[in-house]
Amino acid sequence: MKTALIIISYLCTQLSCNAQELPLDEIIYLGIDLTDKEHFEVFRSSFSTDIDVLGKDIMERADKARRYQAELQVFLISDKGQANLVSLTHKEITSRETERQRRQIIAGFLIRVKRDIESMLHTLEVEDLPATRIYEPLSHITQNHPAGVPGVVIIWSDLLENHKALSLYTKENMIDIAREESKIKKDCYCDIGSLEGYKFYLVSYRICDNDRYVTRSLYWWCKLVESKGGFATAGSSLQSIFKT
Repeated sequence: MKTALIIISYLCTQLSCNAQELPLDEIIYLGIDLTDKEHFEVFRSSFSTDIDVLGKDIMERADKARRYQAELQVFLISDKGQANLVSLTHKEITSRETERQRRQIIAGFLIRVKRDIESMLHTLEVEDLPATRIYEPLSHITQNHPAGVPGVVIIWSDLLENHKALSLYTKENMIDIAREESKIKKDCYCDIGSLEGYKFYLVSYRICDNDRYVTRSLYWWCKLVESKGGFATAGSSLQSIFKT
């Protein structure tokens, strides 16, 4: 499937006329895997619950902050290396708004996010593909991420990177993570780089046929993220991850 860059922006009403000049508090990246039809169907059935959990987490952080400005981007994982991005943005929520106003602004933003992503999910072409490329889209994201802005990356996938440079179906590739990453760098001319300031939440659905593979792939990705200075954790849903 061919990928292209799509940008959709949402700007919520706010009271500060200087909001655009202020830095983002965080950018949240949502990665959706289109290479495994069964996994995608499970994701689609649980997406509504997961986005509600994410919304609650965002609401709690915004309530604690004097101001909160964030951007949300969706990237699609396929057998191609490009990052297909859909950008959803809301402006600053300042201390000048009441708690009720802040909650209304965020709630309105999350309703639009949920509505448009659910609409997008129904239009996506999903099929079982022999290759899965996750490293390359992530390298595109990190290389274009604004310096000094915290990043939150949530990926719904079995995380089984699989192409000629690296296959996480192969047990031997779990042993030396740095060596295997170097193969991807050479083959794809890309580099994720430092992940300091990033938090990764990896959501994977398991079946009997892939259980051991998923366990190994999640281990590989968590160790890779941690080796680059980031935080990583995994689970079967956002709800289970955020409870830990």
